[in-house]
Amino acid sequence: MSRKRAAWRFWSGAGWSSRAGEALELFDGAPIMSVHRNDYLDAYMVVYSAPLSDEVVLRTAPELSGPWSEPKRLFLADHGASDGFTYDAVAHADFAEDGGRVIYVTYSQPTGETWFSTRFPVVRVELLRRAR
Repeated sequence: MSRKRAAWRFWSGAGWSSRAGEALELFDGAPIMSVHRNDYLDAYMVVYSAPLSDEVVLRTAPELSGPWSEPKRLFLADHGASDGFTYDAVAHADFAEDGGRVIYVTYSQPTGETWFSTRFPVVRVELLRRAR
């Protein structure tokens, strides 16, 4: 991934643009998410924690530019003994097994010890393909 701003490209609806002002929103999600190609699903996938909930969700799309599916619940995260919600859920593509059929997801779980004290549980998820 390039850290040089000149290398970045943004989906404009008609193609990839170097101008951030032309970027289009693909879907309403969360500020932290993971996006990668999943061979098992034969699709791009995004994983994130639904805002203000304990739901960790998955969306898929045939192309990076969409169209993206509606969110589907992967699992309901345990936010521990503290008040609040789950956040920062991401899938780790490098650890996927069986061609992407099994993925691993981490998320922030508040410990309640201090305001920013969290732990990161790892959840193993087995994906199912739907008949087309």
